[in-house]
Amino acid sequence: MSRVFSGVRAPWLPLYEELRETAQNTLGMFEEHETAGAVIWRKNSAFVEIAAKKDGLVIAFPRETVFDEMNPVKAAQTSKNRAVHYYLATGNADFPWFIEHIGEAYRLTGQEKAAAKKHSETPHYTTSTIDEYIALFPGDVQAVLQKVRQTIRDAAPLAVEKIAWQMPTFYQNGNLIHFAAAKTHVGIYPGAEAMTHFADRLADYKTSKGAAQFPFVRPVPYDIIADMTAWLVSRA
Repeated sequence: MSRVFSGVRAPWLPLYEELRETAQNTLGMFEEHETAGAVIWRKNSAFVEIAAKKDGLVIAFPRETVFDEMNPVKAAQTSKNRAVHYYLATGNADFPWFIEHIGEAYRLTGQEKAAAKKHSETPHYTTSTIDEYIALFPGDVQAVLQKVRQTIRDAAPLAVEKIAWQMPTFYQNGNLIHFAAAKTHVGIYPGAEAMTHFADRLADYKTSKGAAQFPFVRPVPYDIIADMTAWLVSRA
């Protein structure tokens, strides 16, 4: 794991190894695949992605819909039947909770793979562009997502669009801001520092450490999104 656990991330390798051993004792053996930025756990298909950051392990796995348990760093509906959640782990106290839900992800991805073999006509929801991502949703949600996209574009005209963490992302000297649609809201992911800076203006909305949820039943506060983006650009 020389690439993922290098430099300031090296101290988190023992915690990762403890999590892997705990998972294997519970779920059975699985494959590990190291990419430039993460370790992927696979058995028939990928069910967990783990990255090392300066302040801990980021553990990502799919669930059937967006949940708020354990205060995820990010949570985004990435397809019709899947929502990927990202959690920060800095110790082993929450390992039982992680293993329980990693087990659910293991079963979920296995079921999806089996269904894909049985029903080859099932659409594939992996996206590589923001246009493809937005096209996954109903027309009214598409309209909101397009306006969020344009709001960010206007505030960050030099940023590059891409898909990162399976979400629409604007990149400028690093990932600037993400957004994603869930069943009842659009999520904005500007990072923890921006959430702290704009806490007063976000007081009426559901938030987590690095994200804000703007429900579809209320007018989306595009002015807050624009100001967040401009603030992030000023620090990029």
